[in-house]
Amino acid sequence: MQLLDVACSVASLDSDRPLVGILLPRAREFVASALGVLAAGRAYVAIDPAQPATRISAIIRDADVAATITNEDMKTLLPPECPILLSGHLRGVSDALSCGTFSAPRYSLESHDLAYVMYTSGSTGEPKGVAVGHRSLQILMRTLDRDLSEPDQVWMAASSFAFDSSIVEVLWPVSRGHYLCLGPNDAVGLLDSQIATGTSQGRRITHMQGTPSMARLLASDPATLSGLQQLEKLLLGGEHFPLDLVPLLTANEHSQPRLINVYGPTEATVWVSRSVVTPDTTGPVSIGTPIPGTGDIAKSCGWGRGVRRRPLTRRCSFRLGFRL
Repeated sequence: MQLLDVACSVASLDSDRPLVGILLPRAREFVASALGVLAAGRAYVAIDPAQPATRISAIIRDADVAATITNEDMKTLLPPECPILLSGHLRGVSDALSCGTFSAPRYSLESHDLAYVMYTSGSTGEPKGVAVGHRSLQILMRTLDRDLSEPDQVWMAASSFAFDSSIVEVLWPVSRGHYLCLGPNDAVGLLDSQIATGTSQGRRITHMQGTPSMARLLASDPATLSGLQQLEKLLLGGEHFPLDLVPLLTANEHSQPRLINVYGPTEATVWVSRSVVTPDTTGPVSIGTPIPGTGDIAKSCGWGRGVRRRPLTRRCSFRLGFRL
């Protein structure tokens, strides 16, 4: 399945509903689908197939998707009324090119238009859609361009596609021409992964993102710890960054990763702040300085149109206090 196949199939949908669900295994097809939906001018809803069928159905109905991209094995997880685009039967761009019938998708996007929706459990335990627009996504992407400027990056992607952290470790590297290694999205599985061995093409993993507790578990294996210590940058967030983790990850004097503590709720487009953590860091690890375009004042987030039965027109306001 190619990105253009997805883009043309999505662009031809006869629906004014902007959202397209993606229910696919953890593989390159999911990445191509997400980029293809964006290329078609629509927004995607990432759905983890490991979730219970009742939750998947709740998300699909709440989002009121125009269609869902899935495969033969997983289509039974969807509610019967959901339109389906089967990944193995999407419009073949190569065939259209060969016979001269191909036309690129045409659309007009504004900065406030929706890019994606991520569903969290929320305080009630029910799926809650957090919608992010293109302007917010562009702010994050530009920050990553500045903060992660090293050439020839090789990313280990460990987050579920249904988590917003996947934006940083999947969509950004691929859209910038870097190499992506799709690892298992659990820490135990990562103990036996390319972090220690490198890729089958002989590439060393250079960048990774995770939580401090995940890093500590991975560091319990000598081979994996060696791989972590050879990273160029290791981004850790989602929980408190314990200071005693720093000497463990930087003990190799010949190769030390640049440790970055990142912070941000899903509503604020993955990150709102970051700080560099060094072996000389003392005291509590700071969440750092705000990324350009956010700041330490009350922020408004979310998308201004709404999702079925759970409008997102409300202003998700919160105040961010930074230790500079």
